Amino acid sequence: MHVLVTGAGGFIGSHIAELAVAAGHAVRGVVLPGEDTSLLHEWGVELVVGDLADPKVAARAVAGCEVIYNAVGNVNIYDSRDALYRGNVWATESLLKAAGAAGVRRMVLASSYVVSLGGSFHYWKGGVIAEQRQVAPRFWRWDYYTQTKVAVEQAVLRAHDEGLLETVPLRIGWVYGSRNRVTLPVLVKMLRRGQLMIMGDGRNRLGLVHVTDVARAFLLAGNGNVAAGRPYVIEGVADRPTVTQADFLNALADLIGAPHPRHVPFGVALALGTVLETIWHLHHTDDQPPLSSFIVHLVGRDQRFDTSRAECELGWKPQISFEAGMREIQTWLEYEQSNVLKQEAVI
Repeated sequence: MHVLVTGAGGFIGSHIAELAVAAGHAVRGVVLPGEDTSLLHEWGVELVVGDLADPKVAARAVAGCEVIYNAVGNVNIYDSRDALYRGNVWATESLLKAAGAAGVRRMVLASSYVVSLGGSFHYWKGGVIAEQRQVAPRFWRWDYYTQTKVAVEQAVLRAHDEGLLETVPLRIGWVYGSRNRVTLPVLVKMLRRGQLMIMGDGRNRLGLVHVTDVARAFLLAGNGNVAAGRPYVIEGVADRPTVTQADFLNALADLIGAPHPRHVPFGVALALGTVLETIWHLHHTDDQPPLSSFIVHLVGRDQRFDTSRAECELGWKPQISFEAGMREIQTWLEYEQSNVLKQEAVI
């Protein structure tokens, strides 16, 4: 089968491409100019370089493909509204039009569990995170990221309802694992500097899921026998019912030899994050704030998931244990550090 992986140079996309090649598919990947494509070349992935918001790039990308694994996206919550909409909504809308014209059968979307919250974390009252479809979500003033994730899932489901192609959104939890060059380096740097904090008592549940388990969910959802036009929640680790905030941050600290983060009351962290993001938005300095109200809610709120639909209909369950996932991160960090030292030696 010929498949397209968007965001193939990124965290989730690279793992989807790896598994798709291992499954025997002919894989084409879309990458942005300047992205590291060494692994994709090694796996024999055909590459399209460009921005999918450009209809010409989208048309080249989808030609001859049966299934699209759409992992393109912008996860920088401090980017402008237009930058987030371009990466998370406009690119996928362009891809949907091209896919419909090219006769692509199915698209699997990297959506987010924030879509289940009814808008921003700020207004979420708690409860079980499943496949809720909110009619009128409420958004925090600067929560453009969540706005775009809701908008892109709505666009994808609308395309299915209109008969353009089959679509399956995967509402993914907090993904961890190797090749995360966005959030993981920030966490590591803050831990080493003693800047990271545990918000509250740290016993709140996080929605962790390993990137390899996420990639498996994509391949399962690409199967034509799986129901389309409905979302599936993808979350969990194989060896324990939940991973708490303290479990994750302390394990990461142990992994890099840093002290455990100090505890700060949730209310204090929320007030600090709100002040810091307000100052940053007012002055637009080059340095992004180390904390925001979104981050405090994301890390400090208790999150309980129901993945029964994915288990029953996709046949998906997490297979990677928390310990195995953390060991993989350690191996990858050591590999990245060795590359940095080699580059410094050459210079």
